[in-house]
Amino acid sequence: MLGHDFESPKLIKEATLFSNGLIEGKCKRCGEKTQEIIPCNYEDKTNKIKIETDEGVFADGTQIKIELLKEENENYTAYKSELSKFAKDFKIYNISAQKGSAKIEPNGTLKISFEDFADLSGDVTLYCLNSDGSFEKKDISSSQDGKTVITSTDKLGVFALCSNKKVKSKVETKEPKIA
Repeated sequence: MLGHDFESPKLIKEATLFSNGLIEGKCKRCGEKTQEIIPCNYEDKTNKIKIETDEGVFADGTQIKIELLKEENENYTAYKSELSKFAKDFKIYNISAQKGSAKIEPNGTLKISFEDFADLSGDVTLYCLNSDGSFEKKDISSSQDGKTVITSTDKLGVFALCSNKKVKSKVETKEPKIA
């Protein structure tokens, strides 16, 4: 069954990180005037990362920070050392949420979409850094055009998009761990 296909949809309420949005319009298929909820979302246009979630996952006033980690970051060398054991190319992001001066975690599941990985060779894998310093491989899906990698998670932190192209060396490949 096909959903509604809006003819000239009108934005009634913009979606934010903590509240759903709403559009309405006339459906081209059935002719009915209808409304559709736009899920809570956040977009970082610089890093080409989108977060989509349900109402209540983040409190009103929550701020999201997404940082592409580079060599000048104090933890970059340790992350690079571990990731280099199984991936030739990678991009490391620190994704965090804050309300006031307090760092917070989501109160539910997020869908995070990464769009900026064209410079990575081959297929990509996504890892999340655990609190014990180990990286956990995340389940991902891809958009139909292959330009977006999507994962679901209930936590924020350090995420690494890695090429699946192996580094040629005598180093044993295993799940990475940072001490």
